[in-house]
Amino acid sequence: MNIPFKLPMPDALPGANATLEQIRRFAHFNDPTAHFQRCWGDEYKKNAQSLWRQCIQSYKAGSPPGGTSEELLMCLTYDIVISPYLGVPDSNNLPFLRWLLEGIRLKLEDPTEV
Repeated sequence: MNIPFKLPMPDALPGANATLEQIRRFAHFNDPTAHFQRCWGDEYKKNAQSLWRQCIQSYKAGSPPGGTSEELLMCLTYDIVISPYLGVPDSNNLPFLRWLLEGIRLKLEDPTEV
């Protein structure tokens, strides 16, 4: 079942030097969780964790983020929710969130992605 989700415009994304608070605010107002819960149903938790792990692996490997802009936004939102429970210092988490934002921006600016 394909349920449309309205993505933000590229210029609405926080900038390359965004603070953690700016990124959290952006994620809160553009939260795709309900969309993915409807799409994935009972598999939501498993799929969200898998998506997040794939993003973490790509980040650690120095690769560009894979997936769609919607999936990267989901990963960003998911990470913001779980990172406080993982004990990751904000200073370590911020570069990952900025990396995700840049991936979202590039995909939104690419007309073949939307």
